[in-house]
Order: sequence, then C-alpha cells, then structure tokens
Amino acid sequence: MKMIKDNKFSAGFTLVEILVVVLIIGILAAWALPQYRLAVDESRFTQLISNTDTLLRAQQLYHMANGDYAISWEDLGADVPTGYTPSTSRTLESPDHKITISIGCSTPSESGGMNADCPASYLFSRDLKTNVAYWTDMKGKTRSCLAYAAGGEYADQLCQIITGSETNVSSNSDASVYRF
Repeated sequence: MKMIKDNKFSAGFTLVEILVVVLIIGILAAWALPQYRLAVDESRFTQLISNTDTLLRAQQLYHMANGDYAISWEDLGADVPTGYTPSTSRTLESPDHKITISIGCSTPSESGGMNADCPASYLFSRDLKTNVAYWTDMKGKTRSCLAYAAGGEYADQLCQIITGSETNVSSNSDASVYRF
C-alpha cells in the first residue's frame, strides 16, 4: 500500500509565530502593568486627599464657630468618611489609610481646644500601602506630599505625579517632601 501525501498547507500557526505573539504580549504587559498600578495608587491617594480636605473644611468651620480647633473627631462632629473607623479620638483608619489630627502646641486655647495660632497643628494622612503621606496645616495654606524612604523611588514618583512637581523641597533619611 502506498500512502498518498496531501501537500496542502495546514490552517494552524507555526511555533515561531506563536512565540512572537507571546513575546509582544509580554512586552506590552511589562510596560502597562506598572503604569496601571501607578494610576490606581494615584486614584487612591487622591481620594485620601479629598477625605482629608473635607475634614479640614470641617475643622475650619468649627474654628469659625468656636474660636479654636477641635482636638478630636467627636468634638468636630463631622461625618466619618466611608470605610474609615475611629481608632483613637484623633485617628481614623481604613485598611489602606490613616488620618490623624496632630496637635503641635503644648498649650491649649482658653476654651480647651487646639490653639488656633499654633503653626504646628495639622491634619496628616498616610497611605499605608505606598508609604506616601499628605500633610496640610489647619488653614489649608501649606499642603505637602511626603514620600517615605520605605516606599522607594515609587513613592517619589507618586508624589511627583500628584503634586506636579519634580523638585522636593526637603529631604532626609525618612522622607522627601513635595509641595502642591
């Protein structure tokens, strides 16, 4: 018996063609995934800034009504942002973020609240996953993004994107500071 060979081309792909396609997909994924992660983290940090600024406005309203700043979330009377729970009287936490009222003056005002003229009084928020923090004074005039050393170059890159500034105004072994 003689076998008859069919000389028609097969309808499949060759191994080389499949490897080229897999290589191209791998290169695109290696480029796109870090950009996607950066965009997601930027979005999360922007939400943190928004929550902190909402609480800052509540502090400013409290100051206008009472002459000093609230020293705890309970005194402030503001709604706690969705996803956050008070862990102490001055700290709100979510799985990814921490927002703290920081009192920098040792002397309270006459009514027992935070001293309104204290330059060291501020709201501080930290993204626990990226090691990037947001700092604002109580008047909202000075706003900064802090890139902690534990976050590496990624934290610096995130602060640069968020603030639109490539120059840090202060740097030490713990963090680089970028101003808005």
